[in-house]
Amino acid sequence: MGELQPKNLKHKLEEVSPLSPQCCIYRVPKRLRDVNEKAYTPQVVSIGPLHHGREGLEAMEDHKIRYVKDFLERTKVSMEECLNTLKKWETKIRACYAVKIEYNETELVEMVLVDSIFTFELLLRFSYPTLQEEKVDRLFRKPWMLRDITYDMLLLENQIPFFILEYLYSLALASNTIPLQHNTMLSISDLTHLFLQNRVYIRPFEEMKEKIKHEGTKHFVDFVLTCHRPLELPKKNHTECNRIIPVRSQV
Repeated sequence: MGELQPKNLKHKLEEVSPLSPQCCIYRVPKRLRDVNEKAYTPQVVSIGPLHHGREGLEAMEDHKIRYVKDFLERTKVSMEECLNTLKKWETKIRACYAVKIEYNETELVEMVLVDSIFTFELLLRFSYPTLQEEKVDRLFRKPWMLRDITYDMLLLENQIPFFILEYLYSLALASNTIPLQHNTMLSISDLTHLFLQNRVYIRPFEEMKEKIKHEGTKHFVDFVLTCHRPLELPKKNHTECNRIIPVRSQV
């Protein structure tokens, strides 16, 4: 047996990072992935760092950049402003993932910004078809492609923190670039629900609105789970539960 090396152990203790309560995006367990690799792996688009750069997903990267360009031009927001905001959140973004993210600050922030704007633009264009017509948009002209993208966006390993989408929504709202629908402004939760409701079973938004507002949303998979869980039943009065029901005596 080798000699104990307390200096190495001390170094490891100093380097180990504490578990974060913000952690919400995980790798699929190996035992599940081994059964069906394809079921847990994006086939069309990578969202977030866990599958970024994966072979076979390159075709969608150019389309992401087009969406980023359209978003920045429409909102008149500078790319530098968005990048600087995400840089301030870098630690928070990393904390959302259960695995160590190997990308450096610049790589991570740029990747997350591009993927987040792409996702937000999908939600926005789906609910407001007029935005699809502003530029040639091949995704919405090919329903099968949009369907495949949605499946990828609902994979556990293919997620971005929802608070970044909320930030992009606030930028679009501030620039008055979100159209009114029946004199009503759709929220980011409205947009998410509208996008997902025809692709996966979720309860009606009016039924779930208060629950979503109360519990918050971590990412798309969390949103779907929230809309799947039954609403809490009203608590029964303890006295009523323990009350003895009289039995009619037999004659």
